[in-house]
Amino acid sequence: YEALSYTWGSDIIPEDITIGEQFKLKVRPNLHTALRYLKVPNRDLFLWVDAICINQSDSQEKSDQV
Repeated sequence: YEALSYTWGSDIIPEDITIGEQFKLKVRPNLHTALRYLKVPNRDLFLWVDAICINQSDSQEKSDQV
């Protein structure tokens, strides 16, 4: 997998993404744009994204991951 750090940025107007075929998640616009540019047709992309994989409302978890 590859790591992508995209926690920061504007909180306004979150964008929807779909993970797999059914799991929907709201992300910040800057992460949405990055994911669109990283997507390669007909190829799986395995990412670890801090904004998705770390509970951003848990200060202890964020501190442990940094």
